[in-house]
Amino acid sequence: MYKISKLTYKIYDSDFIEVPQDDREQSFLDFLQWLNNGGIVEEIEATSEEIAEQELEQQKLLKQQQYEELLPTDWYVVRFMETGVEIPEEILKQRQEIRDKYK
Repeated sequence: MYKISKLTYKIYDSDFIEVPQDDREQSFLDFLQWLNNGGIVEEIEATSEEIAEQELEQQKLLKQQQYEELLPTDWYVVRFMETGVEIPEEILKQRQEIRDKYK
């Protein structure tokens, strides 16, 4: 029996071993043949590994979004570090709001 994750749509074989990406095309053909012969597909909940993987990807995405939002004002920080010219209060507030948004 093949199993398919509801979260990631990864395909698992009857021994609950993930079908490697490189083998999926052949496995899918085997899967279709198996279905034609009356096989049953079990839809399974996500594994703890899949959930952790999804959470890690979400964290990476949020970090990237935060980076992209802070990037336009980074030069103020560099200028302050190199020359001591103060960062405008509105920029400091804006940067803090961005950091708070991604906590």
